Amino acid sequence: MGPFTGQYYEHPAFGEDNTAGLITMSPENPPLARWVYLDKETNEVKYGGRKEGEDNVCGPFDWSEDEQYVTLEGNERWLAVRLPEDARKEQEAQDLGLDDGNDAKGLWRLYFDRSGSVGLPEGAETMQIRLKRELAEE
Repeated sequence: MGPFTGQYYEHPAFGEDNTAGLITMSPENPPLARWVYLDKETNEVKYGGRKEGEDNVCGPFDWSEDEQYVTLEGNERWLAVRLPEDARKEQEAQDLGLDDGNDAKGLWRLYFDRSGSVGLPEGAETMQIRLKRELAEE
C-alpha cells in the first residue's frame, strides 16, 4: 500500500457546486484524470472513466468531522483486503524466483463495507483501516 494522490472534484451525480466526487491521475502516459468509485457488486474501490463509474457508487466522498480522514457516504468503513488468489500469485512468483521477498505482504486491495457484510471469498485476509487525509504541499 502506498500514498494515494487524488482530489475532491465536482461530480455530475451530486448537483452543482459540490465536491463529492474523488478523482485520481491514472498511470497512463499521458496521465488522465479518473473517477474513484465503489464497485456495487464487489465493494472494491476502483478507478476509471465516467462510463466505468456509472451504476456504481461514485460518492459522496468527504472527510471526517475533524477533517483528518476520508469518508464515503459519511462513513469510514474502509478495509484493506488480501484475496486468496493474490496470495497464490505472490507465492508462485517467489517459487519461480521472480520476487525477492522484499514485499512480504503482497497485494492488498481497498474495499468499503457499506452494509456490514462485504461478501469476500473464504480465506480473504482483512484489516480495518482509516484513510488519512494529507494536504499536498504547494
